[in-house]
Amino acid sequence: MKNPAVNKNCILIISEETPTVGEIMKWLDSFGVSFLRVNDSDRCIRELSIRIGRDALGIRMANEDGAIDFTDLAACFTRHGHLGYQPLPKFLRDTPYPELYENVRDQHTTVMNFLYDHLRAELPGLGSATMQDSNKLIALKAAADVGLLIPDTLITSSKETLLAFAEEHEAIVCKSIQNVVHLARENEVHINYTEALDLDTINELPSTFFPSKFQELIPKEFEVRKFFLNGECWSMAIFSQRDDQTKVDFRKYNDAKRKTSPCPTYRYQSLTTRDSPTGFPLHQIVWCSGKATRFYRSWIIKKIS
Repeated sequence: MKNPAVNKNCILIISEETPTVGEIMKWLDSFGVSFLRVNDSDRCIRELSIRIGRDALGIRMANEDGAIDFTDLAACFTRHGHLGYQPLPKFLRDTPYPELYENVRDQHTTVMNFLYDHLRAELPGLGSATMQDSNKLIALKAAADVGLLIPDTLITSSKETLLAFAEEHEAIVCKSIQNVVHLARENEVHINYTEALDLDTINELPSTFFPSKFQELIPKEFEVRKFFLNGECWSMAIFSQRDDQTKVDFRKYNDAKRKTSPCPTYRYQSLTTRDSPTGFPLHQIVWCSGKATRFYRSWIIKKIS
């Protein structure tokens, strides 16, 4: 989708091109809101100027879709994207002096981090390029530290340890330690989903393997996805347990059964603020008013046609 011309009070979108972001840009366009999408992989910054004066700061960037002065920005939205200047010159990538490449890369990182810091400090925004890959293990421990219920979790490279863990629970799953990987090959996309793990599969493993994450399988009535915005939490229910295909991992979408409807109204009570390793405020659902309704995420990975 081609970005419209950037005008006063526009929104900076830092994101890769996805169906979700495409829908957001369509809505912005329908409301007459100007925006510019940038990303280090497909909408790199082609021109960049930063002027740091005694009394003023000026920042201007441009890519193939347009140019933007940071004084014109009203907000910043980040989802699965990063700022990045156009790819480094070939002679730097092929240089016999790796120290030279690393030095230029470090300088590039310094500039991009400066821009992130400015956007965070000066503009309202959703998402963060520096926090979107926050450590899930640190977040899990932070949740346990404030008293939230979490599934028993094991990171191990030992088959013997894994067998003992499996014997402690009725069922366990294997899942990615951090983010999942999407492998696009010809007309297919391969994803490392969360999978239930039985003893027969464990016994086929070698005595040691790469450190992996295992958790007890929690029987559920529904899943909850929660967004923290302007001091409040907004939750959505995913009724993935009603279909064997989505019961363990709701991302194994069943298009024949996928439906969307408005969410009920939820009420929340904030937990006591604590300094956690993540630096995030933690909240807990107290109760929900209204009948729970069906919700499925709108961004769906399908076969590439």
